[in-house]
Amino acid sequence: RYVHRAGHHVWARLTLSLVRDADGRPDYEVAVIEDVTARKTAERRQAFAFALAERLRDLADPAAMCDAAARMLGEALGVGCVVFGRVDADTGRAVAHGGWSDG
Repeated sequence: RYVHRAGHHVWARLTLSLVRDADGRPDYEVAVIEDVTARKTAERRQAFAFALAERLRDLADPAAMCDAAARMLGEALGVGCVVFGRVDADTGRAVAHGGWSDG
């Protein structure tokens, strides 16, 4: 993992190849750096989705499912609070429906 000059992290795969001269002695190296950030992000998202499905599989109560999902999201995102909500069709107001806090 590397730090981009803009400050964010970039995942990269480094491939080095040694090039030899006519006598078989090392002459120089060729380096190829491939940005694999998108692949690593997709892998992390897939792993999270699998872990979430595993955690929710045996839960039947919707409130328990929301609480478990909120905890996992909060921990995965590194935030202190996650709240699920819905919009009441009659009033148009948002209503909190389950959540998690690390404090």
